[in-house]
Amino acid sequence: MNDFAPILAALDSILIPAIEQALAAGLVAGAGQLQGIAQASGTYEDDTGATRSGTVAYAATPEIDGSAAFGAALAAVEQHNPGTGQSVGTGESVDENTYAVVLTVPSDYIDKLEIEHAGARAFLGPAMQQNAPQITAAVAAAVGGALA
Repeated sequence: MNDFAPILAALDSILIPAIEQALAAGLVAGAGQLQGIAQASGTYEDDTGATRSGTVAYAATPEIDGSAAFGAALAAVEQHNPGTGQSVGTGESVDENTYAVVLTVPSDYIDKLEIEHAGARAFLGPAMQQNAPQITAAVAAAVGGALA
């Protein structure tokens, strides 16, 4: 009887890191697309430009916490509207099996903007919902490329 355990372990040691790396790359690409689309939204009130400038989408993976992207967005909010930046949670922490895209604005008034006027000015949820297929496609293409 053949023992395939060493062969399967070797394949796992090669394939799993390649898949995880491709998955992260796909999420980074998808997040970049999502951020551009969200920033182009016509639902911003644009009193100061802080919300549009501070809109950020980033990948959150076991290796990427998004703190650099979040920090840049926080700086943009503060530049346009000093004193309104919300630095609580500077990055998204995920466990070793979680891969996600985060879309947010690090301001102390984003919750209000999302819910006032019965959500007519909301852009974070709708942008994420509308672009989930593109993010999924970016991830699938990256993983597919890694396995090809």
